[in-house]
Amino acid sequence: MPDDNCPPNPADQADQAVTSHSLRQAGWHLAWAQRTGAGHLHYEDSIRHRLYPAAPAQPGAVPDAVPDLVPGAGRAAVAVAVADGVGVGARGDVASRALAEHCSTDLPAALVPDHDGLQAWLGLSEARVQQALRRVTFGEGASTLVAAWLGADGAGLLHPVGDARAYRLSPGAAALALTTDHSYASLGLPPPAPGRQHDPARRVGTNTMGQPVLAPLQLALGDTLLLCSDGLHRHVTPGAMANALANADQTLLQQAEQLVRQALAGGSRDDISVLLLQAAPAGAPARQALPATRPRISDAATPVNPDRDNSRAASSLGPTEEPKASPWQHLVGGIDLTRDHADDPSHVTSPCRQSQRRWKTKTARATNFRSSGARPG
Repeated sequence: MPDDNCPPNPADQADQAVTSHSLRQAGWHLAWAQRTGAGHLHYEDSIRHRLYPAAPAQPGAVPDAVPDLVPGAGRAAVAVAVADGVGVGARGDVASRALAEHCSTDLPAALVPDHDGLQAWLGLSEARVQQALRRVTFGEGASTLVAAWLGADGAGLLHPVGDARAYRLSPGAAALALTTDHSYASLGLPPPAPGRQHDPARRVGTNTMGQPVLAPLQLALGDTLLLCSDGLHRHVTPGAMANALANADQTLLQQAEQLVRQALAGGSRDDISVLLLQAAPAGAPARQALPATRPRISDAATPVNPDRDNSRAASSLGPTEEPKASPWQHLVGGIDLTRDHADDPSHVTSPCRQSQRRWKTKTARATNFRSSGARPG
């Protein structure tokens, strides 16, 4: 179903340029690059991030030491996500956008990087994606995911679903894979026709995600965290990734763009997405001087928008900025945290069930009006 409120897609633009953006803010340096796959109607990947500024210190409080990073740098916690929509006859772009936002821009600050809270929040992913899909289609849709949440000390958690991947690259070392693909082959499952053994067996949106599993993650000063979709890692080896990031003559943004070009040179026809994250060293500018409202376009004169609302992804959140309130922020594990339900288990319900109950109530009211001959007021 078409969405008339969406800006032009890069698949509709000439030259299908590599779209990229970069920022330095709140103690972090991020860069990402994207390109729509050949012949794709929609760009089905989504990249999102959110910065969570530390609470101001109380008068007289002693700041915590950050030995492995930069003490006193005012570093925020950060959430980053790359979601890859799966083409199963519906809108992979809608599924990936809803999933990436659920894991970053809509994630409450209190859950970063809390293991139990994040695990409960991720348990809502299926319902969130299915709700977004129902707004535009009755067909199936799904997305794979790799997301990470890091505190100010560089310690955090990592969550993969499907075949999106994460790598950690340290100076002078090879790229270290932090995730394992959840493919039919790796899980020992037969793929449904016409699927292939390397297709993702786990994805979000079709009730095949499984129990959310969070892995510990540590990012030291000088390390780079690389998140990418399969459009990149199927065509760029870990050795090539390490070589690209070892080029001291390129900025982080140029390195992200170079990785996308290497995937294209390797024959990738899928959507390509890569996000790079580093802890910014002491003395780094608060924010890189790049356009705040339009992503950078490399190798093309015509600006394009890689995602239907990628302006939201490209626009970073300032040190004191908060995104608009999400209706999901009070729901963890299906429990409304804004109320005390210790003695009222009837409110322990999923968001989808809440929507179904509201729909049934409206339907019942309409039926009563018709049977009584009254007009609804």
